[in-house]
Amino acid sequence: MHRTTGLPGHARGASLAGAWSVVFAVMLAWPAIAFAHVPILEQTGRPDARGTASTPFPSAQVIESPTKSLAIYGYLASDEDLDAYTFAVAAETSLTLEMLVPARAGLADFRPTLTLLSSAADQPIVLPDSGADPRASFYEPFSISDFYRGGSALVTLLPGRRYFLVVEPGSAARHDGAYTIGVSGGEQFTAGETWSTLLALPTIWLGDWGGGPVRPGALVVLGVLAALLAAAALVTARRRHRR
Repeated sequence: MHRTTGLPGHARGASLAGAWSVVFAVMLAWPAIAFAHVPILEQTGRPDARGTASTPFPSAQVIESPTKSLAIYGYLASDEDLDAYTFAVAAETSLTLEMLVPARAGLADFRPTLTLLSSAADQPIVLPDSGADPRASFYEPFSISDFYRGGSALVTLLPGRRYFLVVEPGSAARHDGAYTIGVSGGEQFTAGETWSTLLALPTIWLGDWGGGPVRPGALVVLGVLAALLAAAALVTARRRHRR
């Protein structure tokens, strides 16, 4: 009598599809994992606004590990004047800050300004867009997207201060859009951050971080990838069945 063991065919196919999805996600995330590029997504629903002298930005999003190599993905909405992030450092640290904008249709005229402020009333460091036309851009494989380069600066952070990163629209024609703040700190990547990166990948690939709209064509790309994964799982399942 012929006996079969294990999962039914459709269950095996689903399991293989899931396995292929995990493998594919890890492969795409590997540039970030290898270079300790930790993604941080803007928390939606925060009413960022200026406060008092003692509490400049009361709703600023807290960045827990600011001295790592980070990418902060945010969206400045049309009804917002600014987005704010806050952090402190335990020791003197030097790192580079850079403002990036996805090179998508409609964002060529979005040139946000990034400002670094501190609670010690230090002179603010303003990173305005250079205004170059055409804008310099580069391809970033982790986000599967091209980015325009904005302002950048090497800064030195000191302990005993509360720092604020403030994103404002700038003086260009468009005042709302997606952006990414690049922080070139130390290359460290914990196991927990590896998993949080994998969970953040769909949002980053779709480009709808910070409550912004899905980027054009992203759903088509992800649909094609899903179809390829399903096809690979089906081929693998058939080969296993023939054996």
